Formats: sequence, structure tokens, C-alpha cells
Amino acid sequence: MQYGRCCHPIPGDPILGHMTPGKGLVIHLESCRNLKEIRSNPEKCMSLLWSSTVKGEFAVELKAEVTPERGFIAALASRMTEEDATIEHISVIEKDAFTSIIDVVLTVRDRIHLADIMRRARSLKSVRRIYRVKNK
Repeated sequence: MQYGRCCHPIPGDPILGHMTPGKGLVIHLESCRNLKEIRSNPEKCMSLLWSSTVKGEFAVELKAEVTPERGFIAALASRMTEEDATIEHISVIEKDAFTSIIDVVLTVRDRIHLADIMRRARSLKSVRRIYRVKNK
């Protein structure tokens, strides 16, 4: 069993699975664009539900639009790790002199954990917008 890297499903998300040769069952968000063709073939696609006992850490991607200021990356990373998230990857793109886009891949336990992390990040005055990336 694998989780789609295109959409990063986490416990609590509506999910679908499909069988892939060599990979087995691959789980995607129900809204994943990569399932467009597979949905038309019902024998390859199945509705799934998360077990109430599922445990672990699941990768999720966030983007934050921020006003760049000294230490803004450290402050954002600190807020996320204070909520017990592990940052796997972080990158920054300067959109213009007044806006930077921070792309973060971090691990979370479930949707509630993710909501807590995003709420803490939004409390930073430099963060204008933060959202989950559900499809690449």
C-alpha cells in the first residue's frame, strides 16, 4: 500500500484507492486529478475509509504567502514544530519585493493536527495566507 505523492492524503480525508501493477494499492484524495481516467474504470478504483485506529505520520504540502522580514522562515518553522510537526522540506521563492512564497512539506498525524499547525502559522503577522496543496 502506498499514498499518492500528488495529493498527500491524510487520515480524515475522503479517499479512493486503485490497484497499480508493481505498486499495489495506491491511495489518493477523492478529488485527486490523477484519478480522472481511473474513475471511468470501476474495477480498478474503489472507495475507501480510514480506519479509526490508523496511526503514523503522513506527508502534507503547504504553501504560505508571507511578507518577507528578518527571521520569517525561522518563525514559521518554529510555529510548525511547536505543534509537533516534522518539516521534511522547505523552500522559498521571492514573488516580488513584498511577497515570498514558502513551500513546506511536513508530517502530520491527521486533519485535526494539520488544522492546529495552520492556525498557529496564521497567527504570525507576516503570514498573509497559508493553504494545503492537494494536487501538483
